[in-house]
Amino acid sequence: MKKIQRTQTRDHITQMLRYEILSGNIKAGE
Repeated sequence: MKKIQRTQTRDHITQMLRYEILSGNIKAGE
């Protein structure tokens, strides 16, 4: 893996978590 991909992966995971929260799969505060 390239060093740059590490940051991109973290950003991608963050976006996925935000999407799941907005989708209602994850309850905010839990």
